[in-house]
Amino acid sequence: MSRFSKLYVEHKCPECKLKENFNIQFQYGELENHHYKLGSRVKWGENNKGKEDFQQVIVDGMGTCSLCKAVPGFILNITNNIISKVTLATSNSEAFEESGYTIL
Repeated sequence: MSRFSKLYVEHKCPECKLKENFNIQFQYGELENHHYKLGSRVKWGENNKGKEDFQQVIVDGMGTCSLCKAVPGFILNITNNIISKVTLATSNSEAFEESGYTIL
């Protein structure tokens, strides 16, 4: 049983400023090492975090740049169980609940 799922997305690294294919780990949906890309539907099953009926959620994620080894934070937007957007977390980013996700 895994404790994370992974989102694969190309994004500019905030440290080295180069585009990189990030493997962003996050905890939402079924935590069984599922692999996602933007536009994927979140899977649900036995080992869940969150609830399938939440319509709009932001989720805390982290990824490592394979080029410079920076570990930036990311914010995943999930709308009706679809991973719709990913942005870099900043010091001005919305605070997350202890659960690692926030219902909007």
